[in-house]
Amino acid sequence: MLWTYQLAARLEDQLGLKDLAATYRAEADKLAKTIRTKYWSASRKMFADTPEMDVYSQHANSLAILTGVL
Repeated sequence: MLWTYQLAARLEDQLGLKDLAATYRAEADKLAKTIRTKYWSASRKMFADTPEMDVYSQHANSLAILTGVL
């Protein structure tokens, strides 16, 4: 979802819809903050797949890198 918000913001910027781009960017920023707060494990230095932090995968951590969360 975060990646989609980020892509949508860029698309709206390119189309000249700056207000809509700003809305998507704000949602992306909020979601990125939530992801860092709920899923980052400082002890493992990884993002968990669940809020319980009982499952970790390459997928979640790859997406964190691709979206700039990490």
